[in-house]
Amino acid sequence: MTSKLARRMSSTLRNVPVVVVGGGVGGFTAALGLHRLGIQSRLVMRDARLSEAGGAVYLTQGAMRVLDRLGLGSRVRCMGLSVTKHEIYNPSGPCLFEFDTSAYGRQVYVAPRPLLRHALLESLPPDSV
Repeated sequence: MTSKLARRMSSTLRNVPVVVVGGGVGGFTAALGLHRLGIQSRLVMRDARLSEAGGAVYLTQGAMRVLDRLGLGSRVRCMGLSVTKHEIYNPSGPCLFEFDTSAYGRQVYVAPRPLLRHALLESLPPDSV
């Protein structure tokens, strides 16, 4: 993948190693983005094992554009679920707020956090985590 940023970067900057701290979705995405730009990075996580816990991640159009540029968009769309109606509930039960994103032409995907993290991990070089 070449981008304006990648073309403008000097060879000196490309050779500076980067440490990405945090093995969440953001950390994995940052490490993969750096890798695709040809920048060597090391992802440091608190726990070497990927937890299966974590619920789901809401991925808006902007997040899906980033995943598309990283080559993972179609895979995430297959593992996730497109949703249009969103509801926020009070812990005691009643619905506090609901909205429909389809009215705004917006598509939101909900993907299981563990599957998304595994997809990002599998896209990174094995020695970078």
